[in-house]
Amino acid sequence: MAQVGTLAYRVAVLFPGPPVPHDELLNDEYYRALVQGMRDNGYIDGKHFILDVHHFGTRDDELDRVIAALLPLKPDVIVTVGSQCAWAAKKATSTIPIVMAVVGDPVGQGLVTSLARPGGNLTGNSILAEATMVKRLELLHETLPKARRIGVVLNPSNPSYALLWNRLQSAATRRGLLLLRFDATSSTALDMTLERIARERPDAVMMGQDNLFYRGGSKIAESMARQRIPAMYGFRETVAEGGLMSYANSTKAMFRNAAKFVSRILKGARPADLPVEQATTLELVVNLKTAKTLGIRIPQTVLLRTDRVIE
Repeated sequence: MAQVGTLAYRVAVLFPGPPVPHDELLNDEYYRALVQGMRDNGYIDGKHFILDVHHFGTRDDELDRVIAALLPLKPDVIVTVGSQCAWAAKKATSTIPIVMAVVGDPVGQGLVTSLARPGGNLTGNSILAEATMVKRLELLHETLPKARRIGVVLNPSNPSYALLWNRLQSAATRRGLLLLRFDATSSTALDMTLERIARERPDAVMMGQDNLFYRGGSKIAESMARQRIPAMYGFRETVAEGGLMSYANSTKAMFRNAAKFVSRILKGARPADLPVEQATTLELVVNLKTAKTLGIRIPQTVLLRTDRVIE
Protein backbone atom coordinates (compact mmCIF):
# COMPACT_ATOMS: atom_id res chain seq x y z
CA MET A 1 0.00 0.00 0.00
CA ALA A 2 1.22 3.50 -0.83
CA GLN A 3 2.38 5.53 2.13
CA VAL A 4 3.25 9.17 2.78
CA GLY A 5 6.88 9.29 3.88
CA THR A 6 7.69 6.10 5.75
CA LEU A 7 4.87 5.83 8.25
CA ALA A 8 1.65 7.68 7.54
CA TYR A 9 -1.12 6.23 5.41
CA ARG A 10 -3.32 8.74 3.60
CA VAL A 11 -7.01 8.42 4.45
CA ALA A 12 -9.23 10.66 2.33
CA VAL A 13 -12.55 11.65 3.88
CA LEU A 14 -15.43 13.15 1.91
CA PHE A 15 -17.43 15.47 4.17
CA PRO A 16 -20.67 17.18 3.10
CA GLY A 17 -20.67 20.96 3.26
CA PRO A 18 -18.37 23.86 2.41
CA PRO A 19 -14.71 23.91 3.50
CA VAL A 20 -14.12 25.09 7.07
CA PRO A 21 -11.04 26.46 8.85
CA HIS A 22 -8.68 23.79 10.18
CA ASP A 23 -9.36 24.66 13.84
CA GLU A 24 -13.09 24.34 13.25
CA LEU A 25 -12.60 21.01 11.51
CA LEU A 26 -10.58 19.69 14.45
CA ASN A 27 -13.56 20.44 16.71
CA ASP A 28 -16.09 18.72 14.44
CA GLU A 29 -17.55 15.82 16.41
CA TYR A 30 -17.62 13.47 13.42
CA TYR A 31 -14.02 14.24 12.52
CA ARG A 32 -13.05 13.67 16.16
CA ALA A 33 -15.04 10.40 16.25
CA LEU A 34 -13.15 9.12 13.23
CA VAL A 35 -9.79 10.10 14.71
CA GLN A 36 -10.71 8.50 18.05
CA GLY A 37 -11.86 5.36 16.27
CA MET A 38 -8.48 5.16 14.56
CA ARG A 39 -6.76 5.61 17.94
CA ASP A 40 -8.88 2.81 19.35
CA ASN A 41 -7.41 0.60 16.64
CA GLY A 42 -3.82 1.64 17.25
CA TYR A 43 -3.42 4.41 14.65
CA ILE A 44 -2.36 7.93 15.70
CA ASP A 45 -3.28 10.92 13.53
CA GLY A 46 -0.17 12.52 12.00
CA LYS A 47 2.02 9.61 12.99
CA HIS A 48 0.47 6.51 11.44
CA PHE A 49 -2.04 8.18 9.11
CA ILE A 50 -2.95 11.53 7.60
CA LEU A 51 -6.65 12.39 7.53
CA ASP A 52 -7.15 14.27 4.27
CA VAL A 53 -10.58 15.95 4.35
CA HIS A 54 -12.35 17.00 1.14
CA HIS A 55 -15.65 18.86 1.36
CA PHE A 56 -18.35 18.53 -1.28
CA GLY A 57 -21.68 20.08 -2.17
CA THR A 58 -24.85 18.29 -3.16
CA ARG A 59 -24.57 18.49 -6.95
CA ASP A 60 -23.32 15.33 -8.65
CA ASP A 61 -20.92 17.22 -10.92
CA GLU A 62 -19.37 19.01 -7.95
CA LEU A 63 -18.91 15.75 -6.09
CA ASP A 64 -17.35 14.15 -9.16
CA ARG A 65 -14.85 17.02 -9.42
CA VAL A 66 -13.86 16.71 -5.76
CA ILE A 67 -13.23 12.98 -6.11
CA ALA A 68 -11.34 13.43 -9.38
CA ALA A 69 -9.07 15.94 -7.65
CA LEU A 70 -8.22 13.62 -4.75
CA LEU A 71 -7.44 10.51 -6.82
CA PRO A 72 -3.98 11.78 -7.95
CA LEU A 73 -3.09 12.02 -4.23
CA LYS A 74 -3.32 8.21 -4.19
CA PRO A 75 -5.16 7.77 -0.88
CA ASP A 76 -4.94 4.35 0.72
CA VAL A 77 -8.61 4.47 1.71
CA ILE A 78 -11.54 6.76 0.89
CA VAL A 79 -14.25 7.32 3.53
CA THR A 80 -17.65 8.43 2.18
CA VAL A 81 -20.83 9.87 3.70
CA GLY A 82 -24.21 9.15 2.12
CA SER A 83 -25.41 7.22 -0.90
CA GLN A 84 -24.54 9.83 -3.53
CA CYS A 85 -21.01 10.08 -2.19
CA ALA A 86 -20.54 6.31 -2.13
CA TRP A 87 -21.80 5.99 -5.71
CA ALA A 88 -19.55 8.79 -6.96
CA ALA A 89 -16.51 7.17 -5.34
CA LYS A 90 -17.47 3.74 -6.70
CA LYS A 91 -17.74 5.15 -10.23
CA ALA A 92 -14.41 6.95 -9.90
CA THR A 93 -12.28 4.00 -8.76
CA SER A 94 -12.50 0.23 -8.62
CA THR A 95 -9.10 -0.20 -6.97
CA ILE A 96 -8.91 2.19 -4.00
CA PRO A 97 -10.75 0.74 -0.95
CA ILE A 98 -13.88 2.69 -0.01
CA VAL A 99 -15.37 2.69 3.50
CA MET A 100 -18.96 3.90 3.72
CA ALA A 101 -19.32 5.71 7.04
CA VAL A 102 -23.06 6.16 6.49
CA VAL A 103 -25.18 4.73 3.67
CA GLY A 104 -28.73 3.47 3.31
CA ASP A 105 -29.43 -0.06 2.01
CA PRO A 106 -26.25 -0.63 -0.04
CA VAL A 107 -27.58 -3.98 -1.31
CA GLY A 108 -30.90 -2.55 -2.52
CA GLN A 109 -29.04 0.24 -4.28
CA GLY A 110 -26.56 -2.14 -5.88
CA LEU A 111 -23.50 -0.67 -4.18
CA VAL A 112 -22.51 -4.09 -2.83
CA THR A 113 -23.45 -7.65 -3.70
CA SER A 114 -24.50 -8.60 -0.18
CA LEU A 115 -23.93 -7.46 3.38
CA ALA A 116 -21.96 -10.60 4.24
CA ARG A 117 -19.83 -10.58 1.07
CA PRO A 118 -19.77 -7.04 -0.34
CA GLY A 119 -17.53 -7.85 -3.32
CA GLY A 120 -15.71 -5.07 -5.12
CA ASN A 121 -13.92 -2.30 -3.24
CA LEU A 122 -16.67 -1.04 -0.90
CA THR A 123 -17.63 -1.93 2.66
CA GLY A 124 -18.62 -0.08 5.84
CA ASN A 125 -21.74 0.92 7.76
CA SER A 126 -25.33 0.63 6.58
CA ILE A 127 -28.34 2.35 8.10
CA LEU A 128 -31.81 0.87 7.97
CA ALA A 129 -33.05 3.96 6.16
CA GLU A 130 -36.52 2.74 5.17
CA ALA A 131 -37.34 1.22 8.57
CA THR A 132 -36.02 4.31 10.35
CA MET A 133 -38.08 6.64 8.17
CA VAL A 134 -41.20 4.61 8.92
CA LYS A 135 -40.40 4.82 12.63
CA ARG A 136 -40.10 8.61 12.29
CA LEU A 137 -43.59 8.64 10.82
CA GLU A 138 -44.90 6.53 13.71
CA LEU A 139 -43.30 8.78 16.33
CA LEU A 140 -44.56 11.92 14.61
CA HIS A 141 -48.08 10.48 14.45
CA GLU A 142 -47.91 9.44 18.11
CA THR A 143 -46.79 12.95 19.05
CA LEU A 144 -49.40 14.65 16.83
CA PRO A 145 -52.34 12.21 16.58
CA LYS A 146 -54.58 14.82 14.93
CA ALA A 147 -52.13 15.48 12.11
CA ARG A 148 -53.35 13.82 8.92
CA ARG A 149 -51.58 15.66 6.08
CA ILE A 150 -47.86 14.95 6.45
CA GLY A 151 -45.34 16.67 4.19
CA VAL A 152 -42.32 14.53 3.32
CA VAL A 153 -39.18 16.23 2.01
CA LEU A 154 -36.82 13.97 0.07
CA ASN A 155 -33.96 14.37 -2.38
CA PRO A 156 -34.88 12.44 -5.57
CA SER A 157 -31.24 12.41 -6.69
CA ASN A 158 -30.46 10.24 -3.65
CA PRO A 159 -30.33 6.60 -4.87
CA SER A 160 -32.38 5.44 -1.87
CA TYR A 161 -35.25 7.84 -2.68
CA ALA A 162 -37.60 5.38 -4.42
CA LEU A 163 -37.21 2.73 -1.72
CA LEU A 164 -37.98 5.26 1.01
CA TRP A 165 -41.01 6.75 -0.67
CA ASN A 166 -42.65 3.40 -1.47
CA ARG A 167 -42.14 2.13 2.08
CA LEU A 168 -43.48 5.37 3.56
CA GLN A 169 -46.60 5.37 1.43
CA SER A 170 -47.49 1.87 2.59
CA ALA A 171 -46.97 2.84 6.24
CA ALA A 172 -49.05 6.02 5.84
CA THR A 173 -51.93 4.17 4.19
CA ARG A 174 -52.12 1.75 7.11
CA ARG A 175 -52.47 4.72 9.48
CA GLY A 176 -54.94 6.68 7.40
CA LEU A 177 -52.42 9.44 6.70
CA LEU A 178 -51.99 11.47 3.52
CA LEU A 179 -48.41 12.10 2.43
CA LEU A 180 -47.58 15.26 0.50
CA ARG A 181 -44.30 14.89 -1.38
CA PHE A 182 -41.87 17.79 -1.52
CA ASP A 183 -38.68 17.27 -3.54
CA ALA A 184 -35.40 19.18 -3.28
CA THR A 185 -32.14 18.41 -5.07
CA SER A 186 -30.15 21.57 -4.32
CA SER A 187 -29.96 24.45 -1.87
CA THR A 188 -31.91 26.66 -4.27
CA ALA A 189 -34.54 23.96 -4.77
CA LEU A 190 -34.77 23.56 -0.99
CA ASP A 191 -35.61 27.27 -0.65
CA MET A 192 -38.40 26.83 -3.19
CA THR A 193 -39.63 23.71 -1.38
CA LEU A 194 -39.83 25.58 1.93
CA GLU A 195 -41.89 28.28 0.19
CA ARG A 196 -44.20 25.60 -1.22
CA ILE A 197 -44.63 24.08 2.23
CA ALA A 198 -45.63 27.52 3.51
CA ARG A 199 -48.33 27.71 0.82
CA GLU A 200 -49.70 24.17 1.17
CA ARG A 201 -49.59 24.11 4.99
CA PRO A 202 -49.28 20.39 5.85
CA ASP A 203 -50.14 19.48 9.45
CA ALA A 204 -46.57 18.34 10.02
CA VAL A 205 -43.37 17.72 8.05
CA MET A 206 -40.84 14.89 7.90
CA MET A 207 -37.36 15.50 6.55
CA GLY A 208 -35.37 12.79 4.80
CA GLN A 209 -31.88 11.87 5.99
CA ASP A 210 -29.80 13.42 3.23
CA ASN A 211 -26.61 15.50 3.10
CA LEU A 212 -28.60 18.38 1.58
CA PHE A 213 -30.87 18.54 4.62
CA TYR A 214 -27.96 18.16 7.02
CA ARG A 215 -26.26 21.20 5.50
CA GLY A 216 -29.51 23.16 5.40
CA GLY A 217 -30.69 22.12 8.87
CA SER A 218 -30.59 25.58 10.43
CA LYS A 219 -32.45 27.14 7.50
CA ILE A 220 -35.09 24.40 7.58
CA ALA A 221 -35.63 24.68 11.34
CA GLU A 222 -35.99 28.47 11.07
CA SER A 223 -38.51 28.13 8.25
CA MET A 224 -40.60 25.56 10.15
CA ALA A 225 -40.56 27.78 13.27
CA ARG A 226 -41.63 30.81 11.25
CA GLN A 227 -44.48 28.82 9.68
CA ARG A 228 -45.32 27.20 13.02
CA ILE A 229 -45.24 23.74 11.44
CA PRO A 230 -43.96 20.86 13.62
CA ALA A 231 -41.28 18.76 11.94
CA MET A 232 -39.41 15.50 12.44
CA TYR A 233 -35.78 15.47 11.28
CA GLY A 234 -33.15 12.94 10.31
CA PHE A 235 -30.35 14.71 12.19
CA ARG A 236 -30.20 15.60 15.87
CA GLU A 237 -28.14 18.69 15.01
CA THR A 238 -31.26 20.25 13.47
CA VAL A 239 -33.13 19.77 16.75
CA ALA A 240 -30.32 21.53 18.59
CA GLU A 241 -30.82 24.38 16.10
CA GLY A 242 -34.51 24.67 16.97
CA GLY A 243 -36.21 21.73 15.25
CA LEU A 244 -38.92 19.87 17.16
CA MET A 245 -37.63 16.28 17.15
CA SER A 246 -35.38 13.79 15.38
CA TYR A 247 -34.98 10.04 15.22
CA ALA A 248 -31.86 8.72 13.58
CA ASN A 249 -28.80 6.56 13.81
CA SER A 250 -25.92 7.91 15.86
CA THR A 251 -23.72 9.35 13.11
CA LYS A 252 -20.95 9.87 15.63
CA ALA A 253 -20.96 6.16 16.48
CA MET A 254 -20.94 5.27 12.79
CA PHE A 255 -17.88 7.42 12.10
CA ARG A 256 -16.10 5.80 15.00
CA ASN A 257 -17.02 2.37 13.65
CA ALA A 258 -15.89 3.36 10.14
CA ALA A 259 -12.39 3.68 11.57
CA LYS A 260 -12.48 -0.04 12.38
CA PHE A 261 -12.96 -0.82 8.69
CA VAL A 262 -10.19 1.59 7.71
CA SER A 263 -7.74 0.02 10.18
CA ARG A 264 -8.50 -3.51 8.94
CA ILE A 265 -7.93 -2.44 5.35
CA LEU A 266 -4.64 -0.76 6.26
CA LYS A 267 -3.60 -4.05 7.84
CA GLY A 268 -4.22 -5.85 4.56
CA ALA A 269 -7.88 -6.90 4.56
CA ARG A 270 -9.87 -6.60 1.33
CA PRO A 271 -13.14 -4.62 1.40
CA ALA A 272 -14.77 -7.47 -0.54
CA ASP A 273 -14.19 -9.75 2.45
CA LEU A 274 -15.33 -7.36 5.21
CA PRO A 275 -19.08 -7.71 5.92
CA VAL A 276 -21.09 -4.49 5.87
CA GLU A 277 -22.41 -3.75 9.37
CA GLN A 278 -25.91 -2.46 10.02
CA ALA A 279 -26.10 0.33 12.57
CA THR A 280 -28.28 -0.44 15.56
CA THR A 281 -27.79 2.68 17.73
CA LEU A 282 -30.77 5.01 17.22
CA GLU A 283 -31.43 8.24 19.10
CA LEU A 284 -34.69 10.08 19.72
CA VAL A 285 -34.11 13.78 20.48
CA VAL A 286 -36.87 16.23 21.47
CA ASN A 287 -36.68 20.01 21.84
CA LEU A 288 -39.16 20.91 24.60
CA LYS A 289 -38.58 24.64 24.11
CA THR A 290 -39.70 24.34 20.50
CA ALA A 291 -42.65 22.17 21.53
CA LYS A 292 -43.78 24.83 24.01
CA THR A 293 -43.44 27.57 21.38
CA LEU A 294 -45.60 25.54 18.99
CA GLY A 295 -48.13 24.74 21.72
CA ILE A 296 -47.40 21.01 21.51
CA ARG A 297 -47.53 18.70 24.50
CA ILE A 298 -45.14 15.81 23.94
CA PRO A 299 -46.86 12.58 25.12
CA GLN A 300 -45.28 10.84 28.07
CA THR A 301 -45.00 7.68 25.99
CA VAL A 302 -42.68 9.53 23.64
CA LEU A 303 -40.71 11.29 26.36
CA LEU A 304 -39.98 7.97 28.08
CA ARG A 305 -38.22 6.77 24.92
CA THR A 306 -36.29 10.01 24.38
CA ASP A 307 -32.50 9.74 24.52
CA ARG A 308 -31.91 13.47 24.77
CA VAL A 309 -34.19 16.33 25.77
CA ILE A 310 -33.37 19.94 24.92
CA GLU A 311 -34.98 22.25 27.43
